[in-house]
Amino acid sequence: MTVLSLVYIFFSFYLLSSLLISATEVEKVKLEVYIESGCPVSQAFFVGELSRVLAMPDINSITDFKYVPFGESFYNQTLGKFQCWDEDECQTDAIQLCSLYKLSNDITVISSGANSYTCFPFISCMEANSGKTFY
Repeated sequence: MTVLSLVYIFFSFYLLSSLLISATEVEKVKLEVYIESGCPVSQAFFVGELSRVLAMPDINSITDFKYVPFGESFYNQTLGKFQCWDEDECQTDAIQLCSLYKLSNDITVISSGANSYTCFPFISCMEANSGKTFY
């Protein structure tokens, strides 16, 4: 084997290993979805396009999915509490947030989105079967 062949083999190995290392260090695409619970437009997106995307093979290996049931909610400083479009939305948001929390009993998963993939089937079922419309 010539020196040139050894250099070529070494360089090829180095290039391949650096590509493999780079591929594992690539940052995932952040996918944060804020849904107004019970809203027909949000429901259609959630159980339609979003469901199809999240059903793709290995999609969780390239995305960081974070689900936030918040929608039209806001913090009313005068009243000192969160308010929603109506009481049904507040209750549904609370149930969905609770499901995110209860899978791990770790409150930080709500802000990190760590259980969003796991909770997706349950939350999708809730949104698909809600007959409430706000319009």
